Amino acid sequence: MKTIFLSIFVFATIFISCDKEETTTTDILYGKWSLIENSKGFGGSEIFETNNIIWEFNSDNTVSVTINVTPDLELPLGTTGVYEYNLDGNQITLPDGITFEIIILSDGNILRLSDNGASDGDIISFEKL
Repeated sequence: MKTIFLSIFVFATIFISCDKEETTTTDILYGKWSLIENSKGFGGSEIFETNNIIWEFNSDNTVSVTINVTPDLELPLGTTGVYEYNLDGNQITLPDGITFEIIILSDGNILRLSDNGASDGDIISFEKL
């Protein structure tokens, strides 16, 4: 009896895990993100209120940037406009060859773009809208 129960349990576990679709970085990236922090390592950091700066990643490899405040620290894509980006795994390349590692946190609700942030690089953090 235990063997039958165990077999059913194992089969159900495999069936359920195989039924789930994998979520890719691209799937999570699409949509609107509100910039919440721009960290320049030793160069300081700046916190933003929700909707002050919005990046909307589109499926046509463009990002629409809307800036409603004047940031104190320099941002990549620092003016309102539409920019092309390129994805390669968990790397995103913005215009002028600026490349960041994509880090997704909090069940897909926080996006971090890290330019070697562990070694005093830039870390740009967004919250999903």
